[in-house]
Amino acid sequence: MEVPLRPLPLILALALALWATAAAQETTGGVRGRLHSAATGAVPSAQITATSPDLLGERRTRSAADGVFQFALLPPGNYALRVAAIGHRPLVIRDVAVRLGQITGLGDVALEPAAVELGELSITAPTVTLDPVRTTIGATLTTEDLALLPGERDYKSAIAILPHVNTSYHGDPVNAGGSTGLENMYFVDGMNVTSELNAMTGTSLPYNFVRAVEVKAGGYEAQYGKALGAVVNAVTYSGTNDFEGQVFGFFTGNALSATPRSIPTLRESGDVNFDLGARVSGPVARDRLWFSAAYNPRVIRVDKELPGLGVYADKTTTHSFAGKLTWAATPQTNVTLSLFGDPTTRHHVTSPGGLQALNANPLVSREQGGGVTGSLRATIGLTQGLILEGALAYSGGREHRLPENGGDPTEPAYEDDVALTIGGGHGYSIHVREGRATGLLRATLTSGRHALVAGLEYEDARVFREFSVSGITRTDTSVWVSDVEYMKGTFHNRIPTAYGQDAWRVAERLTLSAGLRWSSEFLSGASGETAQRFPAEWQPRLGFSWQLGRQATQRLFGSYGRFYQQIPLNLSVFNYVDYIANLSLYSTDPRQPGAVPYAVIGGTTYEKDYARSIDGIEVENFDEATLGYEHLLGGTNRLTVRGIRRDLRSSFQWGWYLNGQTQIFVIGTPGRGVFSFLPPPKREYTALELALEGTWRRAQYRASYVLARTYGNYTGLYGSDYDAAMPGGNATFMSPWQAVNSTGLLPNDRTHVIKLSGAVRPVPSLALGAFLSVASGIPENDFGGSPIGTQYPPTFLEQRGTVGRTPTVWDLNMRLAYELPWRRPGQCRMVLDLLHVANPRTAVEVDPQHYFAQDTLGRQVNPNPNYLHPTVFQPPMAARLGIEVSF
Repeated sequence: MEVPLRPLPLILALALALWATAAAQETTGGVRGRLHSAATGAVPSAQITATSPDLLGERRTRSAADGVFQFALLPPGNYALRVAAIGHRPLVIRDVAVRLGQITGLGDVALEPAAVELGELSITAPTVTLDPVRTTIGATLTTEDLALLPGERDYKSAIAILPHVNTSYHGDPVNAGGSTGLENMYFVDGMNVTSELNAMTGTSLPYNFVRAVEVKAGGYEAQYGKALGAVVNAVTYSGTNDFEGQVFGFFTGNALSATPRSIPTLRESGDVNFDLGARVSGPVARDRLWFSAAYNPRVIRVDKELPGLGVYADKTTTHSFAGKLTWAATPQTNVTLSLFGDPTTRHHVTSPGGLQALNANPLVSREQGGGVTGSLRATIGLTQGLILEGALAYSGGREHRLPENGGDPTEPAYEDDVALTIGGGHGYSIHVREGRATGLLRATLTSGRHALVAGLEYEDARVFREFSVSGITRTDTSVWVSDVEYMKGTFHNRIPTAYGQDAWRVAERLTLSAGLRWSSEFLSGASGETAQRFPAEWQPRLGFSWQLGRQATQRLFGSYGRFYQQIPLNLSVFNYVDYIANLSLYSTDPRQPGAVPYAVIGGTTYEKDYARSIDGIEVENFDEATLGYEHLLGGTNRLTVRGIRRDLRSSFQWGWYLNGQTQIFVIGTPGRGVFSFLPPPKREYTALELALEGTWRRAQYRASYVLARTYGNYTGLYGSDYDAAMPGGNATFMSPWQAVNSTGLLPNDRTHVIKLSGAVRPVPSLALGAFLSVASGIPENDFGGSPIGTQYPPTFLEQRGTVGRTPTVWDLNMRLAYELPWRRPGQCRMVLDLLHVANPRTAVEVDPQHYFAQDTLGRQVNPNPNYLHPTVFQPPMAARLGIEVSF
């Protein structure tokens, strides 16, 4: 059956009238200023020409009646703006820094009256400016930021230096604004590269491939969406008219690291982490066709000891690459072809937790991941004020997990929670192939006092998954649970989107922004039929920016918006497919001959792949309001004060309850219909941010303090209570007994977070960079067993988040970069990274499971001897050596 797509005619008419059809994340920035003269006041109709080594050709615009001019869609880089106005001396503004996703505000630009022709006057743009429009929570990290600040090799790690973005020790990516890591979206060169299955990963590239990284964590306009966490957008290098490149290599390992504190059941040694790579770019034909190409193989190996079983190598190999062609098809048309990816293979050794491994079969596996993305993007300048963009893209990925060395995936794993042992076979296998096809266009129109953006987009996210599991768990002295499952199918989420946004200069100092985003999501099951519709995700966006005091030195700004999360296909995979699921309870070991179950929960086959649509429900979404103030201090420093409030409106998930001994599955929104046995989902994020950034003497720095509270009963797409990437299946918010005590401080609540990062060059050949963070500990829980006699879904024995907190954590990372004397053209830079300097290796997570089971009288039994014992520690101090040769 075809998926019905019924965007409202009004939306289509508006979008077509504005020459649009869709956009992904941007790959450009902009500039805005105001021309004035002592003789004439505002200077209208002046010709402004933008040139840069990073721009094919040149871009032109004219100033409006009030003297304001604006450039949109400029590739990031340093620009020169040439101003020509009748009756005025020509002016060149040099070193105008265009940053990804931002408008560089130049404020008032004074022109000199001239009765006769005079030579060109040159001025330099300020290094720190106020964006006159932006209300976005987030920032842009430049090439210099990535090169001078310490961190992991993947560009995504650098975003942790920003306010509201915190490292998670639960196993998910960084958490932004109270959301979990699965609520982030990752883009490279404007194309979505987030995992379609569970949103756990995005394409990994070393920072040497990346020119800029833009992070949006809220407060953004209608053209952006799909995420409740951070929207991370990286732009790779493009070519220029000059041939240039870089060869690099980095190494760290056990010999350069302190001894880690780890759980005693998994000792690690022999750590080796190295990568070698190269990047080159230049002209194929000057001013017409540029190229860029990069390749970086990386190997991470850790020897892990399973007590009593020996040492096993946990080895990951990644082949990252990126290539780009940029073609000036006409003076007004640029076409860009991008290809990048990160195919990865891992020989994975997992921890048995608090159990003693009898053999290695359940704990070792071979995993294949990563993927490849290709895109074709065109930008067409129809007039000086109207620009069209269009793109086609496809990404393909994989997530395979099989027994190591060809073991039998059907042999069950055996876990004994009484004897605290694990053994048997591997117990599972997973084959996943992911894909995303996207078609999009966007129109940007600057006219008079208005800057209009509108577009349409269509995306088809696809996942094929084949899964089998076979396991036996002994939960009590007389209870064994046998679990056998199998499923196979292909699933889709088809998403049409339309939006319109206007930034209106109501007055010289006041800009109002208003936009509306509409999207729908159509989930299909294994049969290909539509299983769930989310037909009208209306998302209004409002904002204002009011400049105060002297022009371009301070402003008051704020925003309101509704934001929807694109739902990963994990929910479809588990709910819109026929699969075998035998959950049988035994009073004796089921591996013994003649063993017969005394109860079977749920039957033998779930037939759930049929077309249905639950009316009146929504995917995860929230309302957000922000209010902020910015002030330029001394022309080189910017102070930001901002308040944020987010309230979750709804979620969409599955759960279950017992009807006698029968397991009843439900799907929908907690608090409604068949899910009324739980309260409505709740997650509140309230924060106050103080931030200061700029330059001081020879140093560049960022400093921030965030006072925040994350409160509710719903953690998000990631199950932070049990460190599980199971979007739509939250283990601590799915069953009736979790209506009690489940509301409180959520796992990523950190009351106080202080961050300081910066870099300084004491001499031209030496650079020092550092990043320090100090954060409150996270709340702890007290979980007991469930009424069915198993550990999951757990019972809250105390109110969520009231058992205590883990200790306050601090982390210091440093970088020393020294440029060697180099007689030939180019530069040779030696890099020493000191990670987690003098780290106390504090416990950052503890075991919340107090009891493993509940008996028939409702008493908690089988206590966990490791309750509240540390399970995760901060990583130890380590050093990494690197060399970068640029030419």
